[in-house]
Amino acid sequence: MAASGVVDDPAVIAAVMTASGYDEQQAKGTLRSYGSSTGTPVQVITLKYDAAIVRNWSGASTVGRWFAPTDGERLPSPETARRIYALPADNTAVNATLHLLKPNAVLITGLCSDMTTEPGYGPWATGGGPQLFAPRVSTYPPPAYDPAVTMILCVLRWQKAALDDIDW
Repeated sequence: MAASGVVDDPAVIAAVMTASGYDEQQAKGTLRSYGSSTGTPVQVITLKYDAAIVRNWSGASTVGRWFAPTDGERLPSPETARRIYALPADNTAVNATLHLLKPNAVLITGLCSDMTTEPGYGPWATGGGPQLFAPRVSTYPPPAYDPAVTMILCVLRWQKAALDDIDW
């Protein structure tokens, strides 16, 4: 573990900068997505073993760096995913990609903060769910996953009938 603490801890900020290659302002911007007021620390970790993670997404962008852990349990509905992962307005979470992260992947872990008052989010984005930021899992431009860091195991899409039942 490179660091563990609250979002404004200088050691956590420095570890995020190292892990991501971001400058201080970019690292602090990333850390705004984490809530450490619950007592759950933000941690910067390096995996020792493979780990399964999930990315909830919609639209044309299939590549990203924000994920949720998975333990093999049922995936949250798109409505629940939008709420607990505080997804932005353009992410309806109607798709989920299961990834296998490889050893030595670096993750920033913690609980998602409440984003309801942030531009681009809405009243659903209350947060509280566990989230993972993998700064080196993909490259831009062009958007592509790094095969040295992750492997896509499967892509899931919610059935239209299930989506029609959601009160968006």
